[in-house]
Amino acid sequence: MNAPAIPLWGAAALIVLCGVTVACAVYAAACSHWLQLRTERYVESLDAPLRRMLQPARGRLILSLQLTLVPLVIGCAVGLSQPALSLLAALIVLLPGWAIAYARRKRRARIDSKLDTFALALANATRATPSVGRALQILQTSLAKPLDAEVGQVLRELRVGSSLDQALLNFSWRVESSSLDALLSSVLIARRVGGNLPDVLETTANTLREMARLEGVLRSKTAQARMQMWVLGALPPVIVWAYSSAQPGYFAPLMASALGMVLIAVALAAYLSAILLARRILAVEL
Repeated sequence: MNAPAIPLWGAAALIVLCGVTVACAVYAAACSHWLQLRTERYVESLDAPLRRMLQPARGRLILSLQLTLVPLVIGCAVGLSQPALSLLAALIVLLPGWAIAYARRKRRARIDSKLDTFALALANATRATPSVGRALQILQTSLAKPLDAEVGQVLRELRVGSSLDQALLNFSWRVESSSLDALLSSVLIARRVGGNLPDVLETTANTLREMARLEGVLRSKTAQARMQMWVLGALPPVIVWAYSSAQPGYFAPLMASALGMVLIAVALAAYLSAILLARRILAVEL
């Protein structure tokens, strides 16, 4: 007996099914690769600032906690019919990056506050020994945190064969402070051109102290303006909430027409633009 012939439509359907299967497999592989790439980038965005602070990398641990807590919070929000809980999920996603950035700023501020003292101590140490590495080794035990950890990292790099110039450049790269850049630049330039390093460091220390004083004056002069900005920025939402609470439906006519929605959008855009412009004007730096 001859085998039954496969109908033409059946062969076409089989070919289409195979094509769809292959396309789905390729798409799944591409999505998996894209997701893996995005995951690695996110983990690295958390680990890089932690490494610059000489902290252990915890990016994968943070991601694991987020992947556990976010679905749990969203499930509670849906199960309890509380949409406001979804804001907690957004906070869980954004909080690690904010916390790490805040910790870096505070750490940089602590280092900047000790730079003039560090420069003077380094100047005195270089009067006793011509080696900057030896002078840093003498000073390390008397430095405040986190400056002692940074100097310790410089000394460790010197012990494993790195040059002093490269170790100091790595120090500058980790902290990302303009004041520290000025101090380390004076050290590197004085070593290369053969200047009097202790005198250069004393001059740099006096300059850093004067810059810190001027920054304090600048902050005190702009403190009142910053407070006014936050008060004026908080007033419109408070006024809207107060009117809505005192007289429910007060803004209903405005939201019931297209013209009213346009006016709301324009007012909101003007409000946000004013806040951003005020922040930019008050972000004064020396």
